[in-house]
Amino acid sequence: MLQLILNLTFSASITESELDKIIEKLVNGTRKENGCIRYEAFKSFENTHSILFVEHWQSEKALNDHKSSVSVEEFRTSAGHLVTDKQMLSSSVLEN
Repeated sequence: MLQLILNLTFSASITESELDKIIEKLVNGTRKENGCIRYEAFKSFENTHSILFVEHWQSEKALNDHKSSVSVEEFRTSAGHLVTDKQMLSSSVLEN
């Protein structure tokens, strides 16, 4: 199983409500993908435009498929240009 933890920070030009809707759509779509074990998004208390993602994937193939999925493509189209910072905090292989 693969685990990824990443943080995305978004421009303040998007409202918190709009960002919440975009993230909710991404999370709900991703959770339906083959090989997705866990996919969660957490909003920072200090900066509501900073979102921490925790992802668990069954395999590298499942993760790669996710990267080109409809959910990710829609996210990139609607909010990709609003990402001001992206940090991969952890990437690891976990025992099942």
